[in-house]
Amino acid sequence: MSDYPTKVVRRVIVTLLLISPACLAQSGKIEASARKGIDAGNQEWIDGMKQGLAAPIATTYMEDGLDCGPTGDCIRGRGAIEQHMKEQIEKLGRAQSASVKSVGAVQQKDFVYE
Repeated sequence: MSDYPTKVVRRVIVTLLLISPACLAQSGKIEASARKGIDAGNQEWIDGMKQGLAAPIATTYMEDGLDCGPTGDCIRGRGAIEQHMKEQIEKLGRAQSASVKSVGAVQQKDFVYE
């Protein structure tokens, strides 16, 4: 029996161990005004999902924003993101409940990535 899965798991663990300190070193305290803006944008996203409206969701992105899903597929541009969200809402319906869970944020000068 091959130990291929064990090697893959070890590689992933080692990679995470190497990356984690770098990510922590980059993350600093997010400015209060930035946090307020992020929280407001997250609430707009939640409200849009519950209302079944793509426009409020799209406004949380910059004009040239990028939205990447869990599979790594990305959509670029507010218009394309809005169209994608419209299609998803038509396909799946509006959300009965919605939430946003942040796994971290990094601030680099005037930019905050969450």
